Amino acid sequence: MALFSFGKKTKNFISEEGWFEAEIPKKWEQYDDEAGTYAFFDNDIWKGNFRITPLKLNKAITYIDLIKIFKEKENLIEKTIGNYPCLHFKTQAQKDNNVEIVYWWAFHSQDIVFTCSFTTDDKHLQFLNEELIKIENVIKSIKTFH
Repeated sequence: MALFSFGKKTKNFISEEGWFEAEIPKKWEQYDDEAGTYAFFDNDIWKGNFRITPLKLNKAITYIDLIKIFKEKENLIEKTIGNYPCLHFKTQAQKDNNVEIVYWWAFHSQDIVFTCSFTTDDKHLQFLNEELIKIENVIKSIKTFH
């Protein structure tokens, strides 16, 4: 697990490998996900799952590669969040009795590419705008270490 320290409405998250830190809402808890991915959800009321996946740039993967993958998405938006020019899109799929909605962001800081996602469903849309604001604040707060 990564390290946390607490502020007023947020807690400072530091990744296990020490590549980055971010301000995460206090009520979010970390849970185990795929290796190399940091995953969070609101511990009081589930509103969706937020994931941050950092990848070190090297000859195998470059930011240009990531841009090419994201540019294939039909509803791609380029938007700046804090200091980061981000690629952003949304996907939807029917899953069991509801619609799963996934929002994606990709950006880079120095030699690290970040892909972030937020997964929710159509039964929790009343929380969507509030959660997207929180996520953009987390993205704005990301700082890399070198």
